[in-house]
Amino acid sequence: MNWKFFIILSLSLGVAFSAPSFLSFAHAETQSSKITTEILYIINLGKNTHLVHYNVCAGNEIVWNPILIVFSNQDFIEVNLKKHILANTCQSYESIIKADYSNQIQVMVFP
Repeated sequence: MNWKFFIILSLSLGVAFSAPSFLSFAHAETQSSKITTEILYIINLGKNTHLVHYNVCAGNEIVWNPILIVFSNQDFIEVNLKKHILANTCQSYESIIKADYSNQIQVMVFP
C-alpha cells in the first residue's frame, strides 16, 4: 500500500493520528526517538488558508533527510527536507496550508 494513501486514509478515518490538546496548540509537539516538531505560530491568510511557522529539532543524534507531513482537515503537504539537522539544534520552516481553523493543523515527522 502506498504510504501517502495510508496516511490520507488514516487521517480521514481518524485512526492513526491523535491530535494534541488544542488548548495549548501553539506549543503542541510531536516526537520520534530522534526529532521533534513544534508549531510556533499560525497566521490566518484568509479564505481558509494559513501560514504555519514551525521548528524541527534534532535530539542527541544527527537526523538525515527527514520527511515532514503538515496536515489539516482540508489539506495534506509532504515536506522533504533534503538536508540534515545537527544534533541538539533546531531549524525553522514555513508552509501554507488550507484548514477551516488553525487548531486543525498539525505537523508530524518521519525520520
